[in-house]
Amino acid sequence: MSFTRSDCYSVSSSSPTRAEATSNELESKLWFKTPPLENSFLERVSCIRLQTTARDQGYVSFPDEGSWSWFDIAILASPESTTPLVRGGLTCLWRSHCNVIGYGKDTTTVGEVFDKEDDLFKVLQPGDVLAVMVCARFPGWENNASSASLEFRLEKKGHELPVFDAAQFEEKRRMNELKKNIELLLTGYLDDRTDKGEKPAYSLVREMMLPGEAIRGDLARQRNGAPLRLLSIDGGGVRGISSLVILENIMLKLTNDPETKPCDYFDMICGTSTGGLIALMLGRLRMSVPQCIEAYKRFASDIFRMNGMFAKGIEEGSTGYAYGADTFESAVKAIVKQYGDGKETMIPQSPDQHCKVFVVAGEASNLSKTPEHLRTYKSAKFANVDKFVDIPIWQAARATSAAPTFLPSITINGTELIDGGLLYNNPIALLLGEAYHEFGVERLMSTRCLLTLGTGHGPNLHAPPRPELGVLPSLQYHRDLAETLASIATDCEHTHQKARKVFPEDDTYWRFNYGTQNGGDWKKVLELDEWQGMEAFASGTRDYISSPEQTPRAHGCASKLGVVV
Repeated sequence: MSFTRSDCYSVSSSSPTRAEATSNELESKLWFKTPPLENSFLERVSCIRLQTTARDQGYVSFPDEGSWSWFDIAILASPESTTPLVRGGLTCLWRSHCNVIGYGKDTTTVGEVFDKEDDLFKVLQPGDVLAVMVCARFPGWENNASSASLEFRLEKKGHELPVFDAAQFEEKRRMNELKKNIELLLTGYLDDRTDKGEKPAYSLVREMMLPGEAIRGDLARQRNGAPLRLLSIDGGGVRGISSLVILENIMLKLTNDPETKPCDYFDMICGTSTGGLIALMLGRLRMSVPQCIEAYKRFASDIFRMNGMFAKGIEEGSTGYAYGADTFESAVKAIVKQYGDGKETMIPQSPDQHCKVFVVAGEASNLSKTPEHLRTYKSAKFANVDKFVDIPIWQAARATSAAPTFLPSITINGTELIDGGLLYNNPIALLLGEAYHEFGVERLMSTRCLLTLGTGHGPNLHAPPRPELGVLPSLQYHRDLAETLASIATDCEHTHQKARKVFPEDDTYWRFNYGTQNGGDWKKVLELDEWQGMEAFASGTRDYISSPEQTPRAHGCASKLGVVV
């Protein structure tokens, strides 16, 4: 669309400006703005667009993964305002365009054309002010803006302005409520993992949501794809067999075909610790549940068959860990070789594989308080800060499973990682945050099925205090820590109760977790490495998921995944 002098009114910048990001936080500067827009003027406006002459920093490590140097158009309440107006639950902010990536020279770029069908027009009212914002985000990114003009295409004959109707933004209000609830869930999730006086646990997934902001106008209109189906799998060592037994029951109710692949039904799967390993098998390696169960039993036997205290003592005495990394890595590589697509890294060979998978690990430097998402896909939102793009599958499995005292940490691309299950054993909150960024809030709001699988209720135990210096206190601490790791299921249920409030509908959110009650508590479950008890634990889980109480729920969950046979 072209704008000629006769049908165009423009407001131009008077001087250059610059936004430089020095952290993960958004750097946004108000560049220039219009005078208050009068009713008689707005009646003649049919289109609005921004044209800029600008450049980014001139170099980009991954030029095919998107730009973080861009321009926004904002509605302000008055000429004195400096922040975007929030109206009808919508932050009045729309992205116009990004700078040409890594060119290093001023380039003139024309942004998106906003017409009467856009929310910008539906929200804009007489007396409002339009402003141009210069934006950059993440260390190293710059927006060097030389000049610009905000252009209005005018019609000879005016049209009646739409009266702002808050009711038409009811969906936006609901979207904003969902975003707020996910923010609160993630904030509480992180705060629960921070001791008093310590630096707060940090998640980039949460920070990227721009906590406290209402839904942006441009984000609100992103709707692509069918309603979401999401799967979250807790960690729990050999108890992960319970999650697989439950999922097997649900998938059989869905298709009556044991070889049905969950990856064909779920849009995103996440897991922590051995739940992460299961997520990789189901989603990245596209295995059926029976295949996973067979491989999981063989894997557990290979890793933990030296379960005698004498044998464990020898290994722990020589390395400081109960089990060696080499055996674990070999077992994972064997599974990848048997079921993989010939590509041994996280991103699949076929671009058509729609099921996205991520597993959770934690940075060892702060005892896992910074969760890292190891993904099977390139995320447009996190591409420029993702340190673990397309790493080998076995490395992701090792990182998410490196439980202290059991397996040593692993260093990937300069970052030492340990088991994410130490603090994030139920990753449901991280899944919702990731889905928010990857699919958009509008599609997340239409989630059809959110399934979260536990690995067994356990007794209520608490993390031991840190030891004093000395060999004996340290040995006792590691014994206590091992017991606590075996009982993290308590925290998983606490997280579940919080996540349940985000999707309170009975037919959307489904949590299954096997356990045997013992008075007001739960009976002790398997140790993380007690592989000899897996079959009995699986048998108990089958009784649980086939019980009169759980059978209707399993049917209900299956019906949300597809047509129940």
